[in-house]
Amino acid sequence: GNPTQDVINALIPKGDPSYGQELGVSFDDPVNSLTKLAKLHRAVSTNSLSAEEKQRYINVGTKISCEFCCSAPAVVDSSGRDLCGCSHAQSFMGLSKYLIKNHGNEWTDEQILAELTKWKSLYYPKNMVQKGVALLNNDQPLTAEALNDRNLLKKLSTGDVGSIGELPEMVGGC
Repeated sequence: GNPTQDVINALIPKGDPSYGQELGVSFDDPVNSLTKLAKLHRAVSTNSLSAEEKQRYINVGTKISCEFCCSAPAVVDSSGRDLCGCSHAQSFMGLSKYLIKNHGNEWTDEQILAELTKWKSLYYPKNMVQKGVALLNNDQPLTAEALNDRNLLKKLSTGDVGSIGELPEMVGGC
């Protein structure tokens, strides 16, 4: 039907994630959840990760950024060092470390990236829906990898992304 609404329905999560009660977060409360997830970055030290866990953290963290508010190409570099200090990046880093450290056998790296992308869609709904509509208009799948491509809109020069509506550009402070 309506591509924009279809993308909103696909990208904007509702309810509680599987770890929601555990961490006191909900997709329905992105601002308070952002604060709690960002605190995880400090609570779960990168140095506390085993070599394998750190490699997984780097694998996930180099594939996501908060490009709509910050200029860092990813939230971590290839050594696992922070590239961005905004609360959005800290929430991505914190949740990925938490899931790897506490639920590593239950979550693959791809699933963690997809989960971070859900939060990214809540933090930047207008931008992420814009990317999603551009993907659909170009017969591309809505994958976490595609949605986290910083140059996606440049690569997709066609598609009506001007009808996103009144979604906020960013939720929570940088």
